[in-house]
Amino acid sequence: MAIKYRMYQSTREGKFKNYWYARPVVDTTIGVRALAERISDRCTVTESDILAVISALVKELAYELKSGRRVKLDGLGAFKPSFHCMGCKERKDFVVAKNIRSTHVIFQPETHKSGPHTMSKYLLEGAKLEEVTAVKPEDKGKAEPALP
Repeated sequence: MAIKYRMYQSTREGKFKNYWYARPVVDTTIGVRALAERISDRCTVTESDILAVISALVKELAYELKSGRRVKLDGLGAFKPSFHCMGCKERKDFVVAKNIRSTHVIFQPETHKSGPHTMSKYLLEGAKLEEVTAVKPEDKGKAEPALP
């Protein structure tokens, strides 16, 4: 189990042209049904009960975000609503429908102090990294169907 990455060389003009960087490679997506099945294997809750709870959680999360609230799930992180806004020179010229665009959700993973000046992301703590050189055509874009 490792986070895969691929190396690439920057072509941007400037000081960092031709520098080498690593870029994460995500080649598959696990869906809620597969997660529910794995969770049910670890405890006494049935897969259908887990799916029902996740479905209710998604609805409640959406309700709270639309109400302008931040939602914290202990051990996972926090979700908060946000949007992109175009500025205008005069306050009187500001129109919500024109200046506020693209509402979205910001996710902040839970962190904890792992050293004197270091914060670790709980979800990725201890993750290993592995370089990949090519993605197999049959693996590209693989995904599980979403929960209806």
